[in-house]
Amino acid sequence: MILHRSIPILKIRSTSKLLVLQLPDSCCKFNQNHRVRAFSAAVDTFFADQTVSWSSLGAASIPPILAGNDVVVAAETGSGKTHGYLVPLFHKHLCTTTTENDEDISLVLCPNVMLCEQVVRMATSICNQNGQPLLRVATVCGRQQGWPFNKPNIIVSTPAALLNYLHYADLIRDVKHVVFDEADMLLCGSFQNQVIRLINMFRFDEKLLSRAKNSTQSHTLQQTVDEPNKRDWKRTREIYERTKQYIFVAATLPDNGKRTAGGELKRLFPDATWVSGHYLHRHNPRLQQKWIEVTIDTQVDVLIDAVNHTSDTPTMVFANTVEAVEAIAKVLLGAGIECYCYHSDSSLEARSRNLFDFQQKGGIFVCTDAAARGIDIPNVSHVIQAEFATSAVDFLHRVGRTARAGQPGLVTSMYNETNRDLVAAVRQAGKLCQPVEKAFSRKRSFRKKLKKQGARGEALNVQDRIAV
Repeated sequence: MILHRSIPILKIRSTSKLLVLQLPDSCCKFNQNHRVRAFSAAVDTFFADQTVSWSSLGAASIPPILAGNDVVVAAETGSGKTHGYLVPLFHKHLCTTTTENDEDISLVLCPNVMLCEQVVRMATSICNQNGQPLLRVATVCGRQQGWPFNKPNIIVSTPAALLNYLHYADLIRDVKHVVFDEADMLLCGSFQNQVIRLINMFRFDEKLLSRAKNSTQSHTLQQTVDEPNKRDWKRTREIYERTKQYIFVAATLPDNGKRTAGGELKRLFPDATWVSGHYLHRHNPRLQQKWIEVTIDTQVDVLIDAVNHTSDTPTMVFANTVEAVEAIAKVLLGAGIECYCYHSDSSLEARSRNLFDFQQKGGIFVCTDAAARGIDIPNVSHVIQAEFATSAVDFLHRVGRTARAGQPGLVTSMYNETNRDLVAAVRQAGKLCQPVEKAFSRKRSFRKKLKKQGARGEALNVQDRIAV
């Protein structure tokens, strides 16, 4: 990507063509800001790397973010979503010339510490020629004690950790851009109440600021809020001046129902711009898949054969439980195959160390779904499902660890008679190039969904079920 110094044009190198986008006039003062020139050089160097492939998804997400729209980016794993929002946010900060706007904060919310640290590493890797980060980036999560001493440009945090620091003066007011990374996870389960609370707080601040700026309308707004049939500000529907931007990023974003993450976003942000990847919830054509039905007697031999098939390249082996991960690791060690383990029962330090070693050295990485979501591990050539995923969401995130950034990949899925229907549904969707959204659920297994479909006469053909 090239940020030209003399004309207000942003060029984005795509896998298919070079896109040219007009930038707002307010972002044209490149010569007055040496950080912008350094940013341009840093990004040029980044995309000159032959291992980097800037996808059309990244190119498509930048214009609406630069324009200040609320944006939902839903695309397959490995499609460049993180850089797709970091690059325009960097550009917004670096094009700032006034002292007042320089206090603006971009907030990135992630579901766990590992993802927070990954986003921080990606953000701080954009440096000037002296190797110094162009923006102040800080993480606020479980490992850090206290609030950053120097006010950062970008804060990366978990929802729970951020809620502990909302008493800091002007924090809510200073946040101008809010990114929800792994949005489908943040809008469901244990995160949902925390995230909705934060969204409500940010929106309330927007309304208060709009009321202060538009004093002529303040009396009418107060009367509306105080109506006896409306308990609080959340029930108001009047138009107010927007001062914050909301960006939601996810690799799986089901919207088939009001209670799904996608349905919730459409309700909360009806005017948001949606940017979707070509293979969202679909089969990636760069991905080769092998399906092997196993029994108790054959599963160990099949696993060892699959691992040995690509033992010289980075391979991830997935299981459904911590106990299964430990058992698989013992089996591999018994066969003379060294491996790393990664699961929630390991300490944060052990997980970080094993993940770093695997990223640097390759090898065999045995893990639960804790390693399936969001974590960027380059050059994984083979994913093995020693135990088949229990939901469509988990399946998509697992297979998304390979065939990333335009590279090919192989997935070997081991299954047995108890999840044969699940496998049939996934394979059928792949054959027809259809999404598997209707099977998405965080509370029910894929198999339960199939039983409901079967009751309505939607069961797959028997021949398709047993085909291998």
